[in-house]
Amino acid sequence: QNNHLTQIDKQISINDQFAKKLDKEITSAIYFQDFWIVSTATQIIWFSPNAEEVQSLDELDGLEVPIQKIGILNNEILYQTGNQLFDLNGSEMVVTNQTKMIEPKIYGDTEFKKSKLQKQNAQIITLKKFILDLHSGLLSSTLLNNLAAISLIWLSISGLVIFINSKPRNKNKK
Repeated sequence: QNNHLTQIDKQISINDQFAKKLDKEITSAIYFQDFWIVSTATQIIWFSPNAEEVQSLDELDGLEVPIQKIGILNNEILYQTGNQLFDLNGSEMVVTNQTKMIEPKIYGDTEFKKSKLQKQNAQIITLKKFILDLHSGLLSSTLLNNLAAISLIWLSISGLVIFINSKPRNKNKK
């Protein structure tokens, strides 16, 4: 199969389908048992074949950071921090030959990235995906989301104050 993962401006797309916006750059990525496994300096994330996040681990789960790269050795996922290799259980691995670790293939071609970005932007957005992206902040800036939240709170409070302070009007005035 022709599986590929692209990161452009911290947005990850898998097989030209948007997957997630990350806080940090990818340090390493591998395709293993039908999943993309991606690492940043602080976390490891699993993506399904249809670009959905399945699982993630970070230092709160016991990962040693910063993560420099991930790879596969003897059908087991390992990650490297400094000169040490660890498995996903946090056990330090003693490996005499690290060259067998499968490493990512990275393209620096800007035309390749531009074509991938155009394909990603040309996708049809479903209502479910639009709502999910809107609520996760992918379609707007954080500042815009914060301003919208503050205005909704202000409108709710001011409407309640106006309702409480309004005097009842007598319709039967004589």
